[in-house]
Amino acid sequence: MLGSGRKIWVFSIFMLFAPACYGQNLATSSLNSDVERAKPWMAQWKFAMGGISFSEGQDEGAAAFSKFSLKFDYKFNTWIRAHIEPEAEFFSSRVQERYDNGTYESKLRMKEGYLSAHYEELAEVRGGAISLKDLSGEDRAGMVVSGGRSFPGVQERVTVKGKKAQVMLMAQQLVPTSYTLNTERDNQEKLPSFNTESLHGKYTPIEQIELKAMVGHYSYRQLPDKVAFESARLGNRVNGEVAPGAQFKSGFDGYFWSGYAKGEITPSVAVFGELGGIVNNEADASDRDGQLWGIGPEFNFGSTQIIVEYGQFYLESDATVAYYTSSSTGNTNREGQFVNLIADFKESNFKLLAQWATAEPIISNGTQKTFNEYFIKVESHYASF
Repeated sequence: MLGSGRKIWVFSIFMLFAPACYGQNLATSSLNSDVERAKPWMAQWKFAMGGISFSEGQDEGAAAFSKFSLKFDYKFNTWIRAHIEPEAEFFSSRVQERYDNGTYESKLRMKEGYLSAHYEELAEVRGGAISLKDLSGEDRAGMVVSGGRSFPGVQERVTVKGKKAQVMLMAQQLVPTSYTLNTERDNQEKLPSFNTESLHGKYTPIEQIELKAMVGHYSYRQLPDKVAFESARLGNRVNGEVAPGAQFKSGFDGYFWSGYAKGEITPSVAVFGELGGIVNNEADASDRDGQLWGIGPEFNFGSTQIIVEYGQFYLESDATVAYYTSSSTGNTNREGQFVNLIADFKESNFKLLAQWATAEPIISNGTQKTFNEYFIKVESHYASF
């Protein structure tokens, strides 16, 4: 079996030849159009380069990174298909911190990978590595879990579409990912679970107005001691000083919601706003909820789109599991603000993304300090092989 380092090099060599394949496809697309339509598969790729830095008390780090992503779909027949999204990240970094979390280490990961059975566009069942991006709301409004994660399990969808509206009912039965050594547990642990049921809606009453909303229920069960121990330094309240025997002070069973609205002022200018929230019914009243809001303009000049957003948020200690939330805003027990910038140059097939976020601990716990993060990247659009 290839080691992780050799896997990354094999992936890199493969990606270096991808542009040549893409260029050849463009040159021969008109000659092979009938063949292309008959192919049961579709493959796409993109890459990104950028920089990131953070500071928290005496901890700080900075990194340059490159990222390669693949998206592959294979249609077995009219109702069964496979979808895979692997990704390779390469970091060159300098980090000094109290806890080793491996954030700026080169790695291969599976963004998403599942086998699905579907009936037209009405119903679908997916099984495999399920992406959690559908719970992240519009941009950042989802607070229950990081949208960049994927958990193994099963997902069911029922979607109803109309001329101006779309509604999707989604349920998930997943296993939250973690890795536990024998020294980090007292005995064999039960299989953990993360279950959600949610309703997602989209409505466009007129061409100039777009509305989106999401509401749902979530629950975590039987989380490992290792996850509780790691979550203690990320904002959760936990009993136990070492990983074996560490337990959350509350369970996790609650509700989440988000909303998004955009209105066009002129053909070139629109304004938007988003609002999201979460509440954990099994936590104490002072540690159970979170909210986020963001507003900004959207500019469209020909094939160029520019989006700027400013927002604020808070996420109390036990609103959700800190280990699985977004590190870009400091996990839980945080209140802060952020600025996002997206410049999409559609004709040139790339976009620029930048972000600044800062957050303070809501309650002083000795481990969390004032957190700041700066992030910028240039990312290509997906291109077909």
